[in-house]
Amino acid sequence: MVGVFDVRKGRGGLAFRTAEDNLVALEARATGTEVEAEARVVVAGFDRTWHATLPC
Repeated sequence: MVGVFDVRKGRGGLAFRTAEDNLVALEARATGTEVEAEARVVVAGFDRTWHATLPC
């Protein structure tokens, strides 16, 4: 799967849930000169979030 978010003028994201305790979420938002990206995965009690700041 490949996805492209164009967040130069705001924010965007994608999430899906396969069960009450299984979730994948991606969000990106523009901050002017950078894009802040966040990914979150929840699988059967395991909850992890990653952050990255990227140039526009």
